[in-house]
Parts: sequence; structure tokens; C-alpha cells
Amino acid sequence: MIQRSAQAMFKLSDEQLQQLLHELQQRTGITVETPRWLLEEYLGERSAELGMSSVQGYLDSLKDDLGSRAEWLALVDLLTVKETRFFRQPAAFQQVRQEVCTRAQADTIGPEFSVWSVGCSTGEELYSLGMVVEHALRDSGCATNWHGIGTDVSFGAVARAKIGRYPERSINDIPLAYRSRYIRCEDKDQYWVCDRIFNRISFFHSNLMHVENAPFAKFDIVFCQNVLIYFDRITRLHVIDQLLTRTRAGGLLVLGAGEDIGWHTDQAERISQDGVTTYRKLGGFENG
Repeated sequence: MIQRSAQAMFKLSDEQLQQLLHELQQRTGITVETPRWLLEEYLGERSAELGMSSVQGYLDSLKDDLGSRAEWLALVDLLTVKETRFFRQPAAFQQVRQEVCTRAQADTIGPEFSVWSVGCSTGEELYSLGMVVEHALRDSGCATNWHGIGTDVSFGAVARAKIGRYPERSINDIPLAYRSRYIRCEDKDQYWVCDRIFNRISFFHSNLMHVENAPFAKFDIVFCQNVLIYFDRITRLHVIDQLLTRTRAGGLLVLGAGEDIGWHTDQAERISQDGVTTYRKLGGFENG
């Protein structure tokens, strides 16, 4: 990290700030709410790492050509990797468990069951979903196969998610019933997601702003929590429409609290449950 005395060189003018935020929004759809001083600190550190003496020099390096693409990816990683943890929204995971158990008992689950973690960050959310689904299926005596997909705009986050290894402080958030079955300690302060979960999960880089172009089939559960708040209203509503399109008939679309404000549809009904914003897609159950 550069010294504070040097950081004084890296101040954004109003014009430079607007230029950067506009370019970032155009490329990712994300509206950055990082405080100006912190954004300047990030850019100062990044500029220093690249041997540049000014923020303007760094901004000029982001011109739209092949050589700038890697740096845009690095900048997106710097600004968009958000705090995440296992079982971050307990009520939402409990609803997923209830859904799997109910459908297994009613024999409406079919031979395959799929989940999508949208904005998966470093993987904790999808691995949590995997544990819940695996646990519920096996406890219900259901032989259904399942698989999970996680997507994120950050290449760095996706790369870390693919490893499936976490420090002890991270796995402490996992309920004991899941931790004892699905987490293994391989060496000091390094814990691994067990193969029963790990081998059924895949992670991909994907820009949510272009979700309609993602080459994915439909899912029984689309789980998108605390992601859409970073998009402007028009983009947010468009993304929710696209997420519902990727949800199977009878499946669940699970959103973060308040992320559906202003969204209306006649293709799904909202499920009433405290602490969770969930829609069930209409049309019966579509198994496949």
C-alpha cells in the first residue's frame, strides 16, 4: 500500500470521477457507491502498482482497445468483490430446504434438480445451497441428482470459488449439521468443501447486465441476493425479468430484500414468508 503522503497525488476531479463511473456503468451495469475517498485510494494504489504517476494516466490507460481489457477486469475485481459468507441469509436457505423437502415428498421434483447462484462472489453462497439441497434430498430418501452453477462478474472471485477452500473463520458460519457432513480439514486452518458437494458445482464468469445471453438452461431455484442493489432501476427490473425467464415452471426466484421494488409480473406469484423475497413461477412443475 502506498503512503498517505503519496496518496495526495491521486485525487479525482469531478470530470474524472464521472468519466470513470460512466464507463464502469456502461461496461458492467453496476452503479458504484464506494465513497469518493476510498475510490481515490483504490486508484492510487493501483496506479502506483503499475508505475503510473497520476490518476489521469491510469484513466487514459483504460481506453477501449484490446490492451485495456485486462485492466478493466482488474478494476472490476477491485470495486465489485463484496463481503460474503456461508449461510449469509438463514431464512432464505431455510426456504430452499423447505422447498426441496416438500417437492421430494410430493414427487414433483423430477430426476434432476438445479440451482443458480447469481453473483456468487467467492463461492460460499453456492456451496451453502449445495449443502442444503444435498441434505434435504438425502434426508427425504430422494434419489434425484442435482447440480449448481455460480456466476459472477469478477474473474478473481470465480477463480477463488473454484478452489473450494476456506479458512476456519469462514466455516464457523456453517451450521454444525452441515459442517460435520460436508466440510473437511486437510491442513491447519484450511478447510475444503467435500467432493459430494464440490463435484456437483461449477462456476463461470458472467456479466449480469447481459444475462439474456448466458448459455444456461432453466433452473429449479434461482438465488440472487444482495446483487441487484448495485444496478440502476431500469437495469434491475430487466435483470429480474431475465432471471424469471431462466426459472423453471414451478421453480423459485429468490431475491434480496427490496430488490424487487417496482417489478410486476403475471408469470409468478410472490410467496409470503418473513425475511425472504421469493416468487414461484406459474405453470405447474416443469421437471427436467
